[in-house]
Amino acid sequence: MKAAITFIVAGQILLLVYGQVQTCHGSDMDTIRHLLEEKVEEAFKVLVHPVITEVNRLNQTIIIIEKFLEKRKLNNLHPAEQKGKNLIFPNEDSCKNLTDYLPKAKSIVENAFYLCSDIGGALSGLIVDGLDCISTIDVIKAIKCLLNEINELQDIGQKYEPQVVNTIQNLKVMIVTLYDLFEECIKV
Repeated sequence: MKAAITFIVAGQILLLVYGQVQTCHGSDMDTIRHLLEEKVEEAFKVLVHPVITEVNRLNQTIIIIEKFLEKRKLNNLHPAEQKGKNLIFPNEDSCKNLTDYLPKAKSIVENAFYLCSDIGGALSGLIVDGLDCISTIDVIKAIKCLLNEINELQDIGQKYEPQVVNTIQNLKVMIVTLYDLFEECIKV
């Protein structure tokens, strides 16, 4: 599969350069650079975008729950001052579990951001390296260099894909867990 993609991209690059060798630093090299940028953008959409989407969902969930808990603190007397059962929030254990899970949820969000930063840095490095490739005068060397960058892009995708899948799953599980605990906490 990797060889087939490399062959197709090599063919695209050769078609772009063929007949345009006399202007190796002109707009045709820009077209080759744009091809690499498009591949990097596709990788970003596959690797980073789904993580950011789930991070936003979890962040919204955390915000809703924190607002609820803050409101709950303001509306309730301190447990030592209460006489009798809490009529507004009878499921005190579930509410405590909810409070205990919030730091775990924030940690998962933080780890997801670190992963996105790592992927973004790797992809940005490819664009910089691609610009170095096209700065050479020799078109054949530039093409080989760009092909190496595209192969490296595929390696980055293979390296980070399992982490992305695991992170997305962790984010989704935490969202479900928080919602379940939240429902238990407010259940009357």
